[in-house]
Amino acid sequence: MIALPAAPADLLRALQDSVDRTEHAATDACLQALLQHPGLPTHLQAQALAIASHGHYRRNDLTQASRLASEARAAADLAGDATATAHAGLAWARICWALGDLDEALAELKAVHRQSPAEPRLQLHLFNLLGLVHADLGQAEAAETYQRQALDSARRSGCVDLRLIALTNLAGRVLARGEAARTLHPDTAAAAWAELDRLAAEADALACAHDQELTLPHLLVALGASLVLRDRRDEALAVFARQARIAAAWPDRSSLPHAAGWLARLHAAAGDLAAARRAIDDGLAACAALGAKARAAALHEQACAIEEAGAHWREALQHHKRFHALREECAVDLAQRKAAALALRVELERARREALADALTGLGNRRYLDQRLAPWHAQARERGRPLPLALLDIDHFKQINDRHSHLVGDAVLRRLAQLLQAGARDADLCARFGGEEFVLAWPALDLPAARQVAERLRAQVAAEDWGVLASGLRVTVSVGLADLADHASAADGLAAADAALYAAKAAGRDCVRVATSD
Repeated sequence: MIALPAAPADLLRALQDSVDRTEHAATDACLQALLQHPGLPTHLQAQALAIASHGHYRRNDLTQASRLASEARAAADLAGDATATAHAGLAWARICWALGDLDEALAELKAVHRQSPAEPRLQLHLFNLLGLVHADLGQAEAAETYQRQALDSARRSGCVDLRLIALTNLAGRVLARGEAARTLHPDTAAAAWAELDRLAAEADALACAHDQELTLPHLLVALGASLVLRDRRDEALAVFARQARIAAAWPDRSSLPHAAGWLARLHAAAGDLAAARRAIDDGLAACAALGAKARAAALHEQACAIEEAGAHWREALQHHKRFHALREECAVDLAQRKAAALALRVELERARREALADALTGLGNRRYLDQRLAPWHAQARERGRPLPLALLDIDHFKQINDRHSHLVGDAVLRRLAQLLQAGARDADLCARFGGEEFVLAWPALDLPAARQVAERLRAQVAAEDWGVLASGLRVTVSVGLADLADHASAADGLAAADAALYAAKAAGRDCVRVATSD
């Protein structure tokens, strides 16, 4: 039985810790406890789902990771919270990257980056993923730059675990730079090895000082690999021996196949075929336990080359066949995962549209309105531009319901929504505020121009043949207009439009009134 904290914030921290430590049972228990917590705020639900998605990604369960990322996005949309949205965007970007959809991953990450998340862990994972995506795009310099930003962010945070993660990630980038340069540009490679040694020393000192040596396996692989590439055999063997000892005590064994590949390379270079084979076998066993087919395929390909170099043709052929079989399995798995992710994305978009749409009229609902108005208001204030908004109300709507039935009332709402939508451009906002009230906003117009549009809409509604819905039916609207940019908040601007609407009602209805500026 796993002991869990009671408070949602503490549960969320426990969930993050369990993901960092790859303690899968604890991750599942924390997520379940959070989702079952009475009154859990939607923004915390979104964060929990996004963090749990990372946990399933780390256990190679992309199907569940994708589902959780989709649910996190839906919850973040409902919450309208910037931090929750950043968590969800990061989770979905990770899925896109894992599925090879680099353009989509980059678009998601740029959207998160524009939000400038202040949370140190979010910043770290954002810059780290940006580095990984750019590396896969062949942009090594940009990839390393982002990893350095991740380390800078981690150092500023003062969090030891974040610094260790960032040091490890940057060490991997520096290793790649050194390996690429070692043949043609030895000076560049030497500089990379010197930097990698410094990063490893910093991480080692930090981990030992804070009793976090168990977080070092991946960094030790990078250090050991650099020693292999520098032909420093004895030092490399010592590093990999330490790496194996630490990894054996840590739930995350994903570093073992990588270490095995470098050890096999080291032993093969020394002519010790038996040791190279043992390293390959150890790596394949670790891959089997992890379900890491792609890494297993790479080890079989490496083993094939080693056996060919020794003229062991039968063994080479066996590894060659297994390499191709695994590569085909990986291709099928990837196709299935992409199909599942696409289906989830379609379902997510449908759910997002439904969550932000008014079921009766098809216009945006109050949640949609709140999400759009706040950034529009902030942008208008920042740029010194107007943002006219109209609050429109159907006159005597209760009498329409009482005299002609609620079915006719619903038909009136739908038809009015169609008229408003037809008069709205793509850049305009048109939403149902609630009941018989609607909101229109025109970010490209000034207040006089918006008043002309509102007057035209009012006249169009009055001239509409409403008798087709019910005999003798007549519908008019009253409109209150205000410039949101004149007010400190979008809510204040809405209140001003509401006051103008009240003035239109008091003036006899079927007219437009403009709020007075403060």
